[in-house]
Amino acid sequence: MTAVGIALQPNPAGLGTHRALGLPQCLFLQWTGLPCPSCGLTTSFTHLLHGHLGAAFAAHPLGPLLFVAFAAGAILSMAEFLDFQTPLSRFLRGHGITWAYGALALFLAAWIFRLLLIWRHAG
Repeated sequence: MTAVGIALQPNPAGLGTHRALGLPQCLFLQWTGLPCPSCGLTTSFTHLLHGHLGAAFAAHPLGPLLFVAFAAGAILSMAEFLDFQTPLSRFLRGHGITWAYGALALFLAAWIFRLLLIWRHAG
């Protein structure tokens, strides 16, 4: 995924970079005119891989955080697969669903924040 992100050019509109991969336009955005909770993540990841931290946050405020979380999760998962003990197993043991709900709440809060910014600029 990182190699693909480096090869992509981030869309200057702040979202829609995924279209360069042949993926369709976001239906939520198409139907409502508002970004869905994940609109801008591909653009954010791509900006991050190109070293544009500010643009990555502007495309999606959780993009850089999610990128780091996914990268850490991939590395720790590989270590667990190779029978190394990592904090990942202790982290997930018994508390995985709590963290999942917390992550979902953070994701939805970021989306609401983005919508409020859009409505503030439109009004």
